[in-house]
Amino acid sequence: MLEYLWRAAWCLHDTGVASAEAWVARHARTLLAGGVQQTAAALKAAARAARLRGTKRKGIDDAVNYLTSKAEHLRYDTALGRS
Repeated sequence: MLEYLWRAAWCLHDTGVASAEAWVARHARTLLAGGVQQTAAALKAAARAARLRGTKRKGIDDAVNYLTSKAEHLRYDTALGRS
């Protein structure tokens, strides 16, 4: 899951920029709290806001597709006893 978030981050941030790490951490916390759909929606919104198209948003599209197709298996909140 983190690999997908990092690929999405590089669509929005330059390599080596500290803000990318904070961005990934924020979305990872949301996922761990059970916010799979919320994270997918936030990634889509970020791509729209940045006006990314085609290959420039591939990392985001891949992450959204992964999150939405695997949502039932990404219940970290349940696995961690938080729901």
